[in-house]
Amino acid sequence: MNEAYQGDDNSFNILATDPSSHFVGIAILNINSNTMEINNIDTMLFNLDVVKHEVLNYDAVTHRIRLLEKLFARLVRAYNPMILSFERGFHNPRTPGSFAPLLMSTTTMVNTTLRFNPMIHIEAFSPGEVKNAMGQKGNCKKDVMKKACLESPIINKYVDANAITEHEIDACAVGLCALNHYKRVKITLL
Repeated sequence: MNEAYQGDDNSFNILATDPSSHFVGIAILNINSNTMEINNIDTMLFNLDVVKHEVLNYDAVTHRIRLLEKLFARLVRAYNPMILSFERGFHNPRTPGSFAPLLMSTTTMVNTTLRFNPMIHIEAFSPGEVKNAMGQKGNCKKDVMKKACLESPIINKYVDANAITEHEIDACAVGLCALNHYKRVKITLL
């Protein structure tokens, strides 16, 4: 985890995540409260498969939930985010086995974050909304989205998109989606 930046009277943090069945990509966007511009982006990747399980049985699920709880407790304490944002899970008929772990990840993430900060704004965005935030059509393919993120001047100003994982890049896109949402609706966060 990079050195935590909790913000000050003039800034706040967005904790953006890209949960999947095996990894959680994380981006913390520090935002200037007055200008709503990005001050900094930190990214990290969390591996849910630290202990390999052949079958997603009770022990494996319990282990993953505990890992996620520890991770999000640490993130909320370290960064004190005002917003938690993530891409909504969807059931893909090609990979039906990934839906349950994804749902478990997002549910644990939200519940743990709320336990430590009940005032946090929680935003779940559809995949199409995240793609639109990156200037892409909602039905664009994964490789087109990855290219848009890799070429994004906003993301590349703060992180080397070629040096981070696809999950971290996607978390950055989710964070930008959340920022765009709050700029558009002009909700007072502080």
